[in-house]
Amino acid sequence: HHENERAQSEAAFGTEFVKYWMHNGFVLVNEEKMSKSLGNFVTIRDVLEKYDSNTIRLFILTSNYRMPVEFTDEGLRAARAGMKRLKNAYNDVKNLLGEEKIQEAKSLLSTVVDDLARTGKLPFYRIDTMQHLEEKIPASIMESLIKDIRDFISAMDDDFNTSKALAVLFNMANCAQRNKDSKYPENSIFCIALLLRLSEVLGFDLTKVEQPKTGITNQLMDVILSVRKTAREQKNWEISDKIRDELAQTGIVVKDHKDGTTTWEFKD
Repeated sequence: HHENERAQSEAAFGTEFVKYWMHNGFVLVNEEKMSKSLGNFVTIRDVLEKYDSNTIRLFILTSNYRMPVEFTDEGLRAARAGMKRLKNAYNDVKNLLGEEKIQEAKSLLSTVVDDLARTGKLPFYRIDTMQHLEEKIPASIMESLIKDIRDFISAMDDDFNTSKALAVLFNMANCAQRNKDSKYPENSIFCIALLLRLSEVLGFDLTKVEQPKTGITNQLMDVILSVRKTAREQKNWEISDKIRDELAQTGIVVKDHKDGTTTWEFKD
């Protein structure tokens, strides 16, 4: 099985597939294993109609890979809210201080992360660089960043304890928001730079704009909103409100704007 999967993947893409196989626990639905035979399965394609890839990844990583995962919309919505929190921190700092400064800080902190991951300590030449950096930000923030890096590495070394690693990412987001609103907002750059670097280890891309509303979902919503628009033009408020309310029950929020347009989005 594994040999075939590796052969097919490497033949298709011309690159090495994987070095290690680590099977995650079963995906459960109502405490039963998700499977075709039970008819309780959904495909990744189905889930991507409603949730973006970062959200799905976050949902999976909240549990240890050895443990079963209970597949629920509630859990996915919580993951989407968490991903929104991380992305909001990045976007807020980017809009305030610019992407270029974030990437410069990320480049510097990436070398620190790599050194700590390889050896557990900073070489002397790197310490000189960090001391130079302290001319720009308080030593207390530098100490906090180093602690977060160590905590993240420790979590990943603990049999890939991704839930603890995620806690570090959210701490970085809090650090960014806290400093952004402080007397020295430029310090938030380093929190966001580290957030971006560590999130990449878990496969996240917080800079990517993802839109899960694709394919058949968009087409269906166009039809539904067209029918609702006709009802509103005919002042059939009962039908118009019924469509809006029933969509809300499925997790879709319909918004009517003052300019006469209507938009929709998935509810967090």
